[in-house]
Amino acid sequence: MFGTTTPTTSRRTPNARIKNLPRKETLADGTDVEIDYLNEEDYGFVFKLFKNAGEKGEGYSNEEFVDFNSFVKMVKRDPYFTLMDTANKKIIGAVSVHPSRLLRSANGVLAGGNAVVNPEYRNRKCNLIIVKIHFDFAKELGFHGFLGETFAINKAVRKSAETIGITVVGYIPKSAYLYRRGWVNSLAMYTPISDEYKLDDVRLVMPNDEFLTSKILDPRGKVDPWNNKVTSLPRTFNVQDGREFTARSAEETEYFEVYNIIKDAADDGVGFGIDDFPTFEYFVDCMARGHVFCITEKASDKIVGMFTCIPSKYSRTPNSPFAAGPAIMKDGYRGIGIYGNIREISEDIAKELGYQGILGDMLEINQPIIDSYERYGYKLVARIPRSSFVKGEGWVAAVAFYKPFS
Repeated sequence: MFGTTTPTTSRRTPNARIKNLPRKETLADGTDVEIDYLNEEDYGFVFKLFKNAGEKGEGYSNEEFVDFNSFVKMVKRDPYFTLMDTANKKIIGAVSVHPSRLLRSANGVLAGGNAVVNPEYRNRKCNLIIVKIHFDFAKELGFHGFLGETFAINKAVRKSAETIGITVVGYIPKSAYLYRRGWVNSLAMYTPISDEYKLDDVRLVMPNDEFLTSKILDPRGKVDPWNNKVTSLPRTFNVQDGREFTARSAEETEYFEVYNIIKDAADDGVGFGIDDFPTFEYFVDCMARGHVFCITEKASDKIVGMFTCIPSKYSRTPNSPFAAGPAIMKDGYRGIGIYGNIREISEDIAKELGYQGILGDMLEINQPIIDSYERYGYKLVARIPRSSFVKGEGWVAAVAFYKPFS
């Protein structure tokens, strides 16, 4: 089993703000820098910095920042900051600090963030200040640590990250598609704010050389499984004690009942953290580009479980080639062989919809299920510390698993 982080039940206050801004820093070449919250009048300029970086494959893909209105929503939701050349009144770059998207919890205690540098200020060691901002602001906002990510080919960022003792905790396959490089992989990297939150056991779940970027341009292809329909359901199966169950698509009118299965499990500390899907509205939003299914018992015709097929959150691109999705059974229907059928059906559905594989996660404490996934050809590719706040456990790590279909 993977090592665990130091047990803790401390939470983070949402919507905290950085105080004592603006602040002063200095680039290695002596340029004076002022750091402050991003002003609304600069939204357009900063958006173009991100968009242009994505179009050139410089730290981002062209699928990450494509819509200005979506960018504005992000800025209003998450703290974004600008670095200003005080002498020339030019924006050097921008940084955001917010809960990492790799976490299961909607109110996570590990910070992630975006960063971009104005091309005029490249090769001036701006990354050193950006890393410092990420770390310092994460601490001030009450995060336990910083969970960053970067493309495996981005050596400059990796080198800068080493200055704060960051640890690689996983490798994310085919994280984004770059115009001139094809598919590239990402690294997930963690550093604690203090020793209280350090990793008890550092284990890289897969050697770096197994995920080196291919030198051959791998075509992007058309990937839009979320628009396709499932025609292979309903499907019936029997479990160990002879009972018969049916897997079928859930009607939208049944979503609230399906959501309550997750909520009840989270309240019992089983399979989910209490903030993984904190509200029904949040659940519906997460499922907006996915498919929701339920398990019914033949004898009663009642819904006794649920599973889903949605684009993997681990991909940097919103158009992930991989599927994922939560699944859980009601109390009294666990441990009787249903989950093995769900795993098999989920793979068949993902293939039918056009996904290229599975890239999901589960709580580290679910060791029997982790063992079963490894037996069926899944590779554990990342360990995400403090991913979910589980009742009776505190913060628990998640393990990401990966299985390509070809």
